[in-house]
Amino acid sequence: MSAPIDPIDPIDPAQWQREIDAALGEIRPVLAGLGPILQGAILGQLVSMWLAGHQNEAQRQGAEAQFLDYYRSLIPIDATMLRSVADAARGRKNP
Repeated sequence: MSAPIDPIDPIDPAQWQREIDAALGEIRPVLAGLGPILQGAILGQLVSMWLAGHQNEAQRQGAEAQFLDYYRSLIPIDATMLRSVADAARGRKNP
């Protein structure tokens, strides 16, 4: 991954996606094969650490609200992607 990106800096959405994809490429292998409860606990701990890093309660609340809105917006997109991957895997097993 490249140097950290300050969210205040203007950046092209494609660059954001490349950064996200790079980070996910590193995180996925760590979580692969772990059960969903352990995966959720690890991700929850990461979010908790991220929120704890904000300087005051108002910043934490703002970051938490922003995070919740963001992850909720991703659920339908990721669900569709996961269904596509599962369908493709079934297609390879059952030609």
